[in-house]
Amino acid sequence: MAHPEHPEHRSIWLTLLSALSTMGGDRAALYYDFILSTLPPAARNEWEALMAAGLQGYEYRSDFARTYFAEGEARGEARGEAKSVLTVLDARGIAVPAEVRDRILECADLEQLQRSA
Repeated sequence: MAHPEHPEHRSIWLTLLSALSTMGGDRAALYYDFILSTLPPAARNEWEALMAAGLQGYEYRSDFARTYFAEGEARGEARGEAKSVLTVLDARGIAVPAEVRDRILECADLEQLQRSA
């Protein structure tokens, strides 16, 4: 799959990237994921680096990708804010029961987390 052992595999991958860029976002994502899942670890790291370099400045075209990745960024931002809240509480010596700690970490409402800080 994607010829990871071929001496010219990088050229093959560049051609594959070019082909993926002509497809719709959802279909290209499926092919990308399938290829990634079949590569051995060393080749997978090289493929990911190549994809990341080729995708700099890429704007998602499908509604699915725009929604999926925007929600992922929002979740990540909320998770970071939740950890900050807990760090401040810990630094102030405020004991936080496990149940409350879990609720804070599960909170996805960024505004609420920022009010709590």
